[in-house]
Amino acid sequence: MKNDLTACRGGMLREYYLSLFQSADRERALRLEAVRTRSDAEKYREEVREKLRKCFGPVPEVNLLSVQKKGAVKTPKLVVEKTVLETAPGRFMPVLFYAPAKTAGPLPGILLLCGHAGNGKAHRSYQEACQSMALRGFGVLCPEAFGQGERREFGGGPGHEHDLLGLRTALCGEFFGTWRLFDALSALEYLRSRQDIDAAKIGVTGCSGGGTLTSYVTAFSDIPCMAAPICSITRMTRNLANEIHTDCEQTPPDFKRLGLEETDLFLAHAPRPCYLGLQDNDFFDPRGTEEIAAELRKFYQLFDAADKIELGRGTGDHGFTAFHRNAIGKFFSGLVSSHAVGDDGDIAVFPEEELFCTPSGDVRNQPGSRTAGEMLQDLAERTLSSGNLQELKVFLDIRPPEIPDYRKGFQQYLEELQLHACRFLLNTEPGIEIELKKIGKTVQNKLDFPPEITLLVPEKNGLPEFPGQDDCWMLEVRGTGETLSCQPDADLMIVYPPLYNASGLMTGRTMFNGMIRDLLASLAFLKTHQVKKVRLKVKGSMIYPVLAAAVWSPLPLEIEGDVKPVTWRNFVRRTNQTLPSSCLPFGILRYTDLPQLEEAARQAGHTICYRS
Repeated sequence: MKNDLTACRGGMLREYYLSLFQSADRERALRLEAVRTRSDAEKYREEVREKLRKCFGPVPEVNLLSVQKKGAVKTPKLVVEKTVLETAPGRFMPVLFYAPAKTAGPLPGILLLCGHAGNGKAHRSYQEACQSMALRGFGVLCPEAFGQGERREFGGGPGHEHDLLGLRTALCGEFFGTWRLFDALSALEYLRSRQDIDAAKIGVTGCSGGGTLTSYVTAFSDIPCMAAPICSITRMTRNLANEIHTDCEQTPPDFKRLGLEETDLFLAHAPRPCYLGLQDNDFFDPRGTEEIAAELRKFYQLFDAADKIELGRGTGDHGFTAFHRNAIGKFFSGLVSSHAVGDDGDIAVFPEEELFCTPSGDVRNQPGSRTAGEMLQDLAERTLSSGNLQELKVFLDIRPPEIPDYRKGFQQYLEELQLHACRFLLNTEPGIEIELKKIGKTVQNKLDFPPEITLLVPEKNGLPEFPGQDDCWMLEVRGTGETLSCQPDADLMIVYPPLYNASGLMTGRTMFNGMIRDLLASLAFLKTHQVKKVRLKVKGSMIYPVLAAAVWSPLPLEIEGDVKPVTWRNFVRRTNQTLPSSCLPFGILRYTDLPQLEEAARQAGHTICYRS
């Protein structure tokens, strides 16, 4: 559409969240400046551990229910055992254990965690890394992750599967990263318990998503004596500035609000030896990795252990390269004195099917197995909503709205429709300007409202979502219309909205609560201009924040949604449905669901209907 302003202010949310991240960074820097002695460092370490417990929530106690051996494959110098661990009733995790064929006594161990490879533990780079370290004299355990290899379930690749699960666990108030952490800790406990492993000499390593998980294990477990994340550790503020979207498990709730940075995942068990690996052409910013390494060395210096931090600089793209697997092998061997039985020339990569631990390479075929979808259904059933409106009000951060100031933007003329869009920009909070537009045949430079108005609430690109509408008002809350991150048909729609939703989750300033704030501020603004009643015509997923805002609306509303929304609880149950992440607030099901919101809105005097 000619003169379409969709996404013309698409950088607003990036700047808004970047400001929050940078403010948190400054406060954290001031806190670290006060850490000047070993006693200070030990106190800070305890603060970090407590904050991490708040972010991740309760981590279930590890209790392996069964260990099922499924055979082995061999190379001339190594044995690769295939095993299935039952970490909870019906929750099976295939693992591979690599070890020298001939050993003399317990081996030092390594837990190697895979990144986002579709074939998981069978991916060439992970087989090579496991065999390389086993040839150096380690016993190496490589577990299969949700959505990868033998645990694939929904299709679309590991990132899609992780987000599908993570968005649903989030509604129930559970961080998917904690699910992943529990799996890793279960694998670590199995490795520690083996008779052929020296339990005092265990390291953990991983690349990309496996590097993230390595940092979580390092933060939460007392078992590892060394750690080596690859191509994952950088400053979160750099990820946001560089517009890098990561999966649900990589964005812990309230992480930035509590003043944390990725460095703190390692400071939680300082001065544990760490190797940080970067690639110079990685999408994760190597500058952030270097900054974290410097910050760790400065902190470790208070324990006289700055030399326990090693930074490995590889060349080339993202991945677990030969450079890093050999550097980690050398780093770990120097700490625990392993005895090599070969070198990388002895690596022999197996076809994926030879490494299957479960029937047909699908954990769902394991007798007694429960699918991830079934686990979600159980989670939905056991998550009980309190129904307490006062608790919900606190959760949604509902406060008496300040009447927003406004400015007038230039007039938009939609030539194909022969309509004017007269733009009034409302400042609902620092850094946020939303659009209130008068749609009509003539230009309107002044705010002049009738007692009753029709207000369009688009989901994405504004007026094109409402064909045939004229002589009405339209409200574009944050993340829609002019502040949509990019054009609605652009590939980047899978990047920007989830990025800003994750940023909101980590800062405690969620997109969902922000949209409610925009709605309530706008309604309060209309009330001061003598509007008595508002007819809201709502598109798509915007019905979720509209229904939540209606409970506390200062004006009577007639709400018309274009389609009846799925309840949040049913969304958790139904893995074939999609919704924007901004309308899936973390923990909402602990307080309410759509039917309760609809009832509360009606009790407040509003009407609600759906066209289909």
